[in-house]
Amino acid sequence: MKTIRKNKGTGIMGIIILILFLLIIVKTADPGSSVKYDRILTYNDGWYMLKDGQRLPVRLPGVLDTQTGKELIIEHVLPKEAADGSAIVFRSQQQEVKVFVDGRQIYQYPGQEYFQGILPSTWNFIKLPQDSGGKTIQIYLSSPYDHFSGRVSKIYYGNYNALIDFVRGSHIVSYGISLAVGMIGIIMIFLSVIFHKYKIYESELILGCLLAFVSVWMCGESKMPLMLVSSQAQYFLTLLSLSLCPVFFLAYIREKIKGRAETLAFWFLCFTVCLHLMYVILQVFGILSLIQQIGLMHLVLGAALLYGVCMYGKQILKKGPKCSRGEFYCLLLICGAVVIEIIRFYQNNYQNIGMYVRLSLLIYAVSLLVSSIRKVYLKLMENKRLNVQLHDSKIALMMSQIKPHFIYNTLGTIRVLIKTSPDDAYRMVYDFSTYLRANIDSIGNRTKILFSEELKHIKAYINIEKVRFEQRLSVQFDICAEAFYVPPLCVQALVENAIKHGICKKEAGGCVWIRSYETDKCYVIEVEDNGIGFDRSQIIGGDDKSQVSAGIQNISFRLKELFHGQLTIGSECGRGTKAVIELPKMEERGLCEGNNS
Repeated sequence: MKTIRKNKGTGIMGIIILILFLLIIVKTADPGSSVKYDRILTYNDGWYMLKDGQRLPVRLPGVLDTQTGKELIIEHVLPKEAADGSAIVFRSQQQEVKVFVDGRQIYQYPGQEYFQGILPSTWNFIKLPQDSGGKTIQIYLSSPYDHFSGRVSKIYYGNYNALIDFVRGSHIVSYGISLAVGMIGIIMIFLSVIFHKYKIYESELILGCLLAFVSVWMCGESKMPLMLVSSQAQYFLTLLSLSLCPVFFLAYIREKIKGRAETLAFWFLCFTVCLHLMYVILQVFGILSLIQQIGLMHLVLGAALLYGVCMYGKQILKKGPKCSRGEFYCLLLICGAVVIEIIRFYQNNYQNIGMYVRLSLLIYAVSLLVSSIRKVYLKLMENKRLNVQLHDSKIALMMSQIKPHFIYNTLGTIRVLIKTSPDDAYRMVYDFSTYLRANIDSIGNRTKILFSEELKHIKAYINIEKVRFEQRLSVQFDICAEAFYVPPLCVQALVENAIKHGICKKEAGGCVWIRSYETDKCYVIEVEDNGIGFDRSQIIGGDDKSQVSAGIQNISFRLKELFHGQLTIGSECGRGTKAVIELPKMEERGLCEGNNS
């Protein structure tokens, strides 16, 4: 076990080192940090801001001094060698954009009125006129939000098609990481559906949905230009996914914790759902924009994450069966990344926001996927072992039922009856063949039979024993339900134990009662006798009792593994024994599976 944990920890550390190495490569190979990239030039020097009739030099990117809602005007002289197909590109942040060349407007964003006046951030690809070389270009920017007023990002100049490839190449890593997290989420949803019958995924379906929504949010924030999806559609998808992330995260944490903490998580989950619904409603109806409530949203996101991590850590200390230290460390890593990203956001370091969160989420998603695949493998191996054990138990039970001395005694009785009572001998041969057939069939692949069929085998055995023991054995049936399934020979074995170890060892004999009935949730079978009984402490040990113990353990094992049922035995010396089988109905069996997983 220590070796497994060591290997698992080594694997997680390897993943972390690999992704950090990838981050270093991305930072050093960032095309935006180069002065020239193929036919692309950074176009951040030589700009002037027009303010109060003055022409002030500025360096981009940056946040320039302007009032909220007022137009910020910056200008530059285009290169004289501007060729056909030249363009500039920059990303506007919740801003209206107008572009003029020598006083002639060539671009406007948004091109039409947006729903509720929402201004999603977007890439502005602006083709320059053929005769624009050496002319003055002016860019007008305005935003109704304080945080984005006066904000100007990097500007690039070059061939239009090359600019598109450049922007996509600049954000392919962050976009690829976002897609990878989403793919892992879809795989986990797929695994949770495929392996639903094994009940090894109690919370992975929620976790898969969480990763899928996180991926949609990260894809929207990756700044990857998507020509087939409008900026407004991207904006609302990003907003919706961001609003749902805390809900699924808290629902996942609630599945991991128990007791009073689970109740607190439930109410915190309800509060988060209501709050994020309010966000969406206020945004859709234009009452309060997302930007105006972004501080509160950051607070709620941080509180939800902090609360979930604290509750998870508390379960770790209590050694909760569903919690792992590896996942807890990944959650701590995500918390640290979120704190860093929020600080960078409020410091206006907005160019590369999100990479730390992406990498931490990728580490978390990959570690969970590895853990889930390992869980599936271990469960499949366990099922394989249980199938072998069940097959062996069936053979052992069958062999324990066909006792040589019982066969010899039965054949001897038939031999005597052939001379004294041929009709009784005829009936006994039929009962004996029925008994043997039931035992031999149990070696096959049948894992269940109808209780009505099991009753036929029981009655065949009882008829044989009644001939042998005559008036010393009495059996009474009270059957109120028989249209349900049981493991072969399980009930018959209890009847044989009652007769052999209870009634036959009592000089005066006795009676065996066999009952069946159903409740709202299960079917119940009772086998009771008024024989000699036994002390339950003696069931494990002793020459004769050891066989009884092995048989009972065999029956209990098959009932639990095949039907999620249970066997209860009560006995009192000198007064008899009572065995009770409870088999959950089909609709209740799913609940039993979840409880036993």
